[in-house]
Amino acid sequence: MYRHGDVILEKTDMDPTGEPMPRKDGKVVLADGKTTGHAHVIDGDADFYAIPDADPLVRGLLVVRDELPIGHEEHRPERLPPGHYIVRLKRRQNGDSWSAVVD
Repeated sequence: MYRHGDVILEKTDMDPTGEPMPRKDGKVVLADGKTTGHAHVIDGDADFYAIPDADPLVRGLLVVRDELPIGHEEHRPERLPPGHYIVRLKRRQNGDSWSAVVD
């Protein structure tokens, strides 16, 4: 498992279905910053797929073909080895419910 700020990447054997999600400025966006506008991104040979009927904190399935850094303006780059990863947002408890941590 890898963590990059409020984003958690968990290795999986799941295969993608459908078409990859669109890139933003040529980069795969794992999570947009709701407060700062900064995003967790990957620039390189990777694709990001929606996971139908997933938990709301699951962002999607990331397929990385070469070792690549995850970038974000407020975090140091983290190298991610090739593989398939479920990408989810860190969560916190608010009384009786859970919500995503907002970056």
